[in-house]
Amino acid sequence: MALPILLSTNIAFADNIEVTGLKQRAEILNITYAHISARALHLAAYYKIFDLIDEKGTYAQELAEKLKFHDTNLEGLLMVLANHGILEKSSDGKYSLNEKSKMLVSTAIGSLQPAVAKEYDNRRWSSIGRLDIAVVDGRNPFEALYNETFYDYLDNNKAAADLFNKGMTNFSGKENKEIPSLYDFGKFKTICDVGGSDGSLISEILTKYQTVNGSVLDLKSAIRESSILKNNKFGNRLSGIEGDFFKSIPSSDAIILKRVIHNWSNEDCIKILKNCVSAINDTNLGRIFIIEKVMPTIPDGSLLIDTSLGGIALGGSHERTISEFNKLAQSAGLELEKNLDTKTGISVLVFKIKN
Repeated sequence: MALPILLSTNIAFADNIEVTGLKQRAEILNITYAHISARALHLAAYYKIFDLIDEKGTYAQELAEKLKFHDTNLEGLLMVLANHGILEKSSDGKYSLNEKSKMLVSTAIGSLQPAVAKEYDNRRWSSIGRLDIAVVDGRNPFEALYNETFYDYLDNNKAAADLFNKGMTNFSGKENKEIPSLYDFGKFKTICDVGGSDGSLISEILTKYQTVNGSVLDLKSAIRESSILKNNKFGNRLSGIEGDFFKSIPSSDAIILKRVIHNWSNEDCIKILKNCVSAINDTNLGRIFIIEKVMPTIPDGSLLIDTSLGGIALGGSHERTISEFNKLAQSAGLELEKNLDTKTGISVLVFKIKN
């Protein structure tokens, strides 16, 4: 009998609340239906629709003919994008680019098209749609739905891997150019970029520090498709290694983990970090660099807080505060030596091995 009493009490309390905040009501409803505009944007970026819009404007019918899409439904998608200020629509029905949509043209310098297009992957979308698996049961939605990890999926699916790798590289350009000047990497003879994808960061380091030899350890899909590794301008100073950082990491003087730790559970992160420690040649001089965005402890409107929930859906992990990074590192026998901030907002955490 207790349950009905509790329910009736809650209902009575709710009935006494008068909703008068029209602005707050609108904000809640905008968030409620934000998945529709987000999906429209993912699809438009994936099919490079913004590339096909003429400077003078283009009708939806013209775009539908070029793409062989359903004209009425494409019009609906374009209207959503225009409704959110991503496209402009004139009184005669033509759609044109504005400052936002110009960033989504695939050939534009610094284009966001790859970063947005990677979100179109249906397995990513379905996993985020089943957040209840993570929040209610504590399980990994991607693994629960597909019986494999997200990274196994990428390693066995070239199209998905290409989409993901291009999207992640999209974030890295400015970061990778800034990082080599933040620390004297020239003190190391060998550096391994673990999970280094296309090798763009280690390439920037080798360019600045001529005496350093570098390697990239990653999945076969990333190593084999890397244009930097295929067109290796560093000769024997740079190598790509197909491997699994849960099993072993090449011996090195320094190890870089950029945007790796945030993909894994605490237990997995400790395994990775312990393997890094085991791979360091000289425990006194060796360093391990964790390069990640640092989660704020108090909500501040940061996009990182939202994307952290996406990480929970895909890999069972989340973005971490500096305190959480320290706890992981200490469990692996490391201690924080420096926290180097960048102009791009990513942090370079330098760890040394405890004696």
